[in-house]
Amino acid sequence: MTQSIQAKALTLGDVQTKFNLQLSEDEQFFREWIDDSPEITDAEKRY
Repeated sequence: MTQSIQAKALTLGDVQTKFNLQLSEDEQFFREWIDDSPEITDAEKRY
């Protein structure tokens, strides 16, 4: 059974420890953030 914890009860340190988060300086880590994205169509903008 999974135990749920309310987010307001957590600190950043708790999250870092629980999920073993580490700083990455790899420029390729989230490539989609720096690649050119396709233009958003007018229909997508209206949506």
